[in-house]
Amino acid sequence: MGRATRQTRQSVRYSGGLLAAALAVGMWTGPAHAQFPLTVVAGPTFTSIATDDFDTSSKTGFFVGVGTAFPIGERFAIQPFLAYVQKGAAFDGSEGEDTYSYLEIPVLIGTGFPLGESLVLAVSAGPQVSFNLSCTETVPGEPDFDCKDYSDYVGGTDFGLVGNVGLQFPVGTSVLGVGAGVDYGFKDIFEEIDGGYKNRSYYLWVSYGFGLGGG
Repeated sequence: MGRATRQTRQSVRYSGGLLAAALAVGMWTGPAHAQFPLTVVAGPTFTSIATDDFDTSSKTGFFVGVGTAFPIGERFAIQPFLAYVQKGAAFDGSEGEDTYSYLEIPVLIGTGFPLGESLVLAVSAGPQVSFNLSCTETVPGEPDFDCKDYSDYVGGTDFGLVGNVGLQFPVGTSVLGVGAGVDYGFKDIFEEIDGGYKNRSYYLWVSYGFGLGGG
């Protein structure tokens, strides 16, 4: 009984440390479980634009993504994701807001810290590249303005850094997770306009991880 208990605890710690490394662990690594991790993650975004030229307030949007995990040793993993992300800002005084939709590809490196028998604290960070899909400006009482049509208004790409922290726990052969993150853009949003306009995003997330290609 004692030996079996120790083995179970070691398995839980190994599983959490190996793949509970970033936004969400893709699978609970047991020898009888699926071998290719896949994670679906989604949640609200709270975004603004960092600039000294005018005042902006947080704008609420959402994101949804899917990713996988590749272990590095016993404690770390690389997790690439593909996500649709809404960013933008509300402009103080004008009651207007901009919505920027991106196809975002973060590549995260992280680790997991077991908390008891099954709960895991997951921490991760890494770079991201974003490709602008659309830009819409909304002002009350006026038609929406498609700012994507103006190349000097919004750039086609953005680069930044993503960081996450969350809690994950197994449910059968799957893994559920909840957490929060930040997404800081380094590139100016607007082309040919000086002012240091950069995306700033905070978000909450829930995740569902499972395995494909059973073993």
